[in-house]
Amino acid sequence: MHHCPPAWVTEQDPFSKEKERRKEVKKERKREIDRKKKKEKEERKREREKGRKKERKNERKKEKKYDLQIFSTGAHLAG
Repeated sequence: MHHCPPAWVTEQDPFSKEKERRKEVKKERKREIDRKKKKEKEERKREREKGRKKERKNERKKEKKYDLQIFSTGAHLAG
């Protein structure tokens, strides 16, 4: 005599596929957010570096200007 398995064994879980899909969507969103944060962090780093370069350039200009003033007035000889 052959018995059929109970319905709860053979029925597919209708929620498991949806649950798995939601999980994948959530993972993808997290990866997207992480990529965006990383990109923003790199941009801020480039901006800081750009600002530092500009500051160094301005300092060199000031030093040159100061050196020119000293040599043009002869102040370097009065020591």
